[in-house]
Amino acid sequence: ASEVETFFAKCGVIKLDEWNEPRIKIYTDSETGKPKGDGLVTYLKAPSVDLACQILDGAQFRPGSHELDVSAAKFEMKGGTYSKKKAKGPGKAATVAGKAMDAKLKKKIFEKQEKKALDWGGDDGWSRAVNQGD
Repeated sequence: ASEVETFFAKCGVIKLDEWNEPRIKIYTDSETGKPKGDGLVTYLKAPSVDLACQILDGAQFRPGSHELDVSAAKFEMKGGTYSKKKAKGPGKAATVAGKAMDAKLKKKIFEKQEKKALDWGGDDGWSRAVNQGD
């Protein structure tokens, strides 16, 4: 998924999950396990979705490959009831207190991502060039 992350990160910061992994889902065929050719990328900020739709729709993922169809995800409720997904991984919560802590952890992760995304303190090479008179 790192190639997909690099490609879509051109339009914004990709949201991370509870395990600090990028929220990218590549759908696979259940019988063969091979990618179907579609997926889902979750951005940290909504404007990034609009930008990705404008810039990456019709672009080629790799030179010579077919054009991508990039659009905002549409979520629909299947059936008459909503069923919450079961927790997985090391952060699995079984108690009410554990679930409240998971919500706090998610909020903390989001705030950390947002701070990193908006931080101007990183070394992008520009400040060195200006300081060195290049």
